[in-house]
Amino acid sequence: MFQTISWVSLGLVLAGIVVHRLVSPRSRLAKGKVAEGSGLFRRGCCGENLSTLAKFNRLACMLAIASLLLLFVSGFAERMLFGEQIHGYTLMLHVGLAPVFVICAGVIAVAWGYQCRLNEDDRRSLANLLCLKKTASADTADLGWKLTFWLAIFLVVPVSLSMVLSMFPIFGTHGQETLLCLHQYSSLALTLVAMIHVHLVIRRSAKSVPTKPKNDVLGTFSIKDVLGESWTALKENFWLSIGIYLVAGLLIGASGCLVVGPIIIAGPLMGGVFIYALKLLRHEPVEFGDMFAGFNNFGNLLLVCFLFTLFVVLSTLPGLAVMIVFPLVLIKLGAGPEIILIVVGLGTVLVYLLPFYFSIRYSFSILLVADGSAKVGDSLKMSSVGARQNLGRIILFMIVALLINVIASLPFGLGLLVTAPWMGLAWAKIYEDIYS
Repeated sequence: MFQTISWVSLGLVLAGIVVHRLVSPRSRLAKGKVAEGSGLFRRGCCGENLSTLAKFNRLACMLAIASLLLLFVSGFAERMLFGEQIHGYTLMLHVGLAPVFVICAGVIAVAWGYQCRLNEDDRRSLANLLCLKKTASADTADLGWKLTFWLAIFLVVPVSLSMVLSMFPIFGTHGQETLLCLHQYSSLALTLVAMIHVHLVIRRSAKSVPTKPKNDVLGTFSIKDVLGESWTALKENFWLSIGIYLVAGLLIGASGCLVVGPIIIAGPLMGGVFIYALKLLRHEPVEFGDMFAGFNNFGNLLLVCFLFTLFVVLSTLPGLAVMIVFPLVLIKLGAGPEIILIVVGLGTVLVYLLPFYFSIRYSFSILLVADGSAKVGDSLKMSSVGARQNLGRIILFMIVALLINVIASLPFGLGLLVTAPWMGLAWAKIYEDIYS
């Protein structure tokens, strides 16, 4: 019964989102303008001029979305596909992620509760809707995402309490079965409400519809010129460049001894190395301390590096689903080994192809933030546009860079001490040519 209800409700919500997008197109705004009160997603994830507390809230928002997605996959995949209860490592993952989501949900409730309150106009519009009175769409523009916000926060309570209470022998066997049933249905409802809320908030942001930039808006680059100019810049400060790239690589590698080490220092250190590279290419004075200049913008570089990593990691999920989940379904349906092998091969390709694409798409975001050219949210959009416009050249450059590094690694890898900073400077030069 639960399996059927899950598929039907999920299908109805997805269909409703698609229909809503088709019959109610988002209003187009003039270039550069943004709607007032653009909602939780914009305030929480793409806001500008943020304090340290606001940046922390943004991290909580992203962690809540990511953990809810993983909780849904780990908790519902086996039940919806095979009708089996969660068990084994999947159960361990599910239990481990649950506290993360609950804590992040609490932070979100405190951080954005005031902004999502129902004002006088919202209450009047809600009363008109309940009385089946005709209401202008402009009067209910904020009502949907505010109601779904509070409904999602409310559903977190039964989702969490149902599992916590089931750990104690208070209600007996039948009571624990009831709590498990409550947990399943409330979790399903929370997921569906969260999907609707994210959809409404993204539409509410109502940013200008992105258009393909003209060739004179963003530049392009020549691989030959990039390699030549970056090599010239490297020779001007040869030993300093090698030292900076070597020390930065060792520090990031050593931070791996701690679980969160690379997450904390990778962004600021990479930002500092890019600042050094840009100063060198611009013929400005450089010094060894430039490597740590990224820590002056610690919060933004930490966040953009986290978002970059998160997008790349999440991009592996479709491939893993095709490679693991689909073959299990085909085996259950009695499919032949040839079909299963084809599906596994397709999933393997997606596991590598999608992260590769997203790593290229957002590859300039850290440079844009380090250079002070954009805030975190804008850097992701600008990186996407620049990478898409020069996708072919970037892929060709990566192939050339890979061949150079492979050749340099032949003499016991010593050549990488030279080619690593060379390719780093070349990447900074590509950024300069595209966004200057």
